[in-house]
Amino acid sequence: MEYNTINSNYNQMIHHSGFKQKYVFEGTEISYVGLHEICQGCPEVGSIMINERIVYKGTYFGGPLLYALGSIYLPMFSRVIFINDFKMAIIDL
Repeated sequence: MEYNTINSNYNQMIHHSGFKQKYVFEGTEISYVGLHEICQGCPEVGSIMINERIVYKGTYFGGPLLYALGSIYLPMFSRVIFINDFKMAIIDL
C-alpha cells in the first residue's frame, strides 16, 4: 500500500513507518538506506543518500521527508544516554 506520493491528495495518511524510501526533486535523488525500527511499533530510521552518496554518516533520519524551496525537512534521530529524541533537520540541496 503506497501512502506517500509526490502529487498525492492531502486527505491521504502519511505514516512514520512504511513511508516512501526514494524521492527525486529537480534531478536530485534522495533515498533512505538501512531503515529499521527503533523498537517495536516505533518510527523507522536510517541513513540518507543524496545522489547515491551517504550524507552525515552515522546520523539516522526518520521520515517521511518534506521538500520545499530547494531544501528537504526531515526528523533527525538523536540518542543520548537514557534519552532518545527527534530534532528537525534541514538539508539544502
